[in-house]
Amino acid sequence: MKHIVKGSAAALVCVLLLTSAVPRALAQEDAAKVIEAKIQKFYQNLATGNMDAAFAEIMVGGRGFLANGMLAEIPDEATHAQVIQVYKSNHSQGARINLQPKHIQVSPGEQGAIATFYVEGQFTGVNGDVENVLARTSHVWVKVADDWKLFHWHISRVEMPD
Repeated sequence: MKHIVKGSAAALVCVLLLTSAVPRALAQEDAAKVIEAKIQKFYQNLATGNMDAAFAEIMVGGRGFLANGMLAEIPDEATHAQVIQVYKSNHSQGARINLQPKHIQVSPGEQGAIATFYVEGQFTGVNGDVENVLARTSHVWVKVADDWKLFHWHISRVEMPD
């Protein structure tokens, strides 16, 4: 009888461990899908000029490297609003950001996630110059309350040989 109880206790521990791991794995899978959708929507919003929605995904306090090597920082709400206004102004003057994220891979944890992907498309400046873009991108997403926010990004252009 002792062996049955010990065996049953061990089985119960295994079941408890497995059942607690399943919700965690499902939560991480859900987080990966949510973040991938947020990345897709971010670039759609940039393309359509919906800068308020695009930049709502970026956390105040965030920072990252742009494709030109510049470090962009958003230390406070005022800077966040200024960045949105600059993008809106550029868009109203004809600038366009038409980039499609491709091969998005998200590795989520409980409070943070890393996303890596490529973006490909075109950037049109306010002067009308069109530039083809292919870049590697990495993101660090942070869980804030029940939402995911972009905290850090790094964009590196991929130079294609002639």
